[in-house]
Amino acid sequence: MAGASKSGQSSTREQVEVVLDADIFPEACRVGTLFYASARGHGVFSFAYDREWLNRPDAFQLDPDLQLHSSESYPSNAAGCSAYSSTQRRTAGGVF
Repeated sequence: MAGASKSGQSSTREQVEVVLDADIFPEACRVGTLFYASARGHGVFSFAYDREWLNRPDAFQLDPDLQLHSSESYPSNAAGCSAYSSTQRRTAGGVF
């Protein structure tokens, strides 16, 4: 999705479905959506858990900054993305 900001610069919001495919589940599970928004040369990541994931009795947080709730979560660090881009997290069975 793209649009124009008040200053005439374009802004974008992209999203990626996050799926957990791990041995602890019989099949891949949709966990949520990772969003990236950029405007005026700055970018912000956010994440929202899928409602079906939140309703699972075995649901867990993907990261301490991503508490289990239905609203979008934003990283607490100044860089704005390292909480969601760790190599360890990308290779731990999830797809980011």
